[in-house]
Amino acid sequence: TWMNKSKNFSIFISALKKENLDFFRKKVYEEVRKIHVTRFPYNNFLYPENLVDKKNI
Repeated sequence: TWMNKSKNFSIFISALKKENLDFFRKKVYEEVRKIHVTRFPYNNFLYPENLVDKKNI
């Protein structure tokens, strides 16, 4: 597809079959954490590093 050919990162998910939802959640959490730590470097308790590795994000 055209999305796959673009240079941007993309994740293909299936809501009906629930495929790649865990991977999607993990990536969203990682990106939100990066933004939060950049904006609020002194306030990193909302997104601690050890939560990124947990399975139940």
